[in-house]
Amino acid sequence: MLTNKYSITGQMFTGMFFLGAAAVVIGNASRNVDLPPDQIGLLIASQSVGFMVAVFGVGMLADRYANNWLLASGSMLLCIALLSVFRTNLFFLNFFLIMLMGAGMGSYEAVTDPVLLRTHTGRQELFININHFSATFGSLILTILVLFRGTSWREPIIGMAICAGLLGLIAIFSNYGTHHKQTRENMAKLTAGDLFGQGGLWMLFVSIFIAIGLEAAILGYVPSIYSLIWGFDDFQAKTGLLVTITGIALSRFLSGFLFKNHTMDKAIVILLVLCTFLSILVCFVPCHVIMLHVFVFLLGLVMAPIAPFAMTIAGMRYPDRAGSVLGILKISIPLGAIMVPLAISVMTDLTGFQTSLVLLPAVCLLSVIVLLPLVRTNRGLQYQVDTLRS
Repeated sequence: MLTNKYSITGQMFTGMFFLGAAAVVIGNASRNVDLPPDQIGLLIASQSVGFMVAVFGVGMLADRYANNWLLASGSMLLCIALLSVFRTNLFFLNFFLIMLMGAGMGSYEAVTDPVLLRTHTGRQELFININHFSATFGSLILTILVLFRGTSWREPIIGMAICAGLLGLIAIFSNYGTHHKQTRENMAKLTAGDLFGQGGLWMLFVSIFIAIGLEAAILGYVPSIYSLIWGFDDFQAKTGLLVTITGIALSRFLSGFLFKNHTMDKAIVILLVLCTFLSILVCFVPCHVIMLHVFVFLLGLVMAPIAPFAMTIAGMRYPDRAGSVLGILKISIPLGAIMVPLAISVMTDLTGFQTSLVLLPAVCLLSVIVLLPLVRTNRGLQYQVDTLRS
């Protein structure tokens, strides 16, 4: 059995790398298989449903069963889905395969962070940040490979599928150690005030919901925005997706150095304001392709830190209940990734594609209106952190 902590850490980072790669399969393949915008939204929602079911179910099973088998199962699901998806024009079959893909991704999300927290008793924040950067790096690498393979765009996806299967085999022969038992007492400590009071977890939930929904919609629709709205060719559209992911990756790498812990609550609101402005530029302001690349890069740059900042604030505020709190907040990840693209898909049928994209700046602006008054008070997003530390 593989028990070396560096081997285990490498497996966690690799799993998140494949999660990130799978997250951009729809966006990368959409123009090659001529997916219309409404079907893109439904496929993104399908992936998110699979993710949500898996992250909840695997999270529950992780308290009772060996985590290596859970990671191996998720790897096999992802391998099967990546090998099979978009080999047919049957939408409902692809819908099911994308859902399986989401389940594999959810398994990685549910297993990797807890294993890293157990494996590294010191500098845990560093390893968690690297873990989530690995997901963005996976998105970036697959996009680059698909972009430059041209008509052979499917080959990088097949390669990722084979590697995910190999990771599953390695996980079977690994020992991730014993897991911490989540207690009902910890859940009982979360009062109604914690969840719904002024500065409560609902605010962090809203922040993550909006950030993930915006990111899922942008990654899924950027190629279509380039080609269907602004009339650029497929290479420019895929380059736009690559530029967006580059902005997300760079932001997740640098944001931890640029923002202090006590400023993250205000940073969330500022970043949401910038997301509102930049999403309007991307979707509604005609410009040269170079300027559009600049706008999507900046949009990726400002939307990427919002969800990690909210997670960090929650972990700092409730250090003795981090597992329970983060478990609640992570529900917002698939919900955001389902609801925002699905709403765009429905509005596309009713009003047209470009008109439906008004939802992106609208939800960002709405979240700013909700969060700004509370952040400006003494009991804002981080009002309990200093008290807990003292």
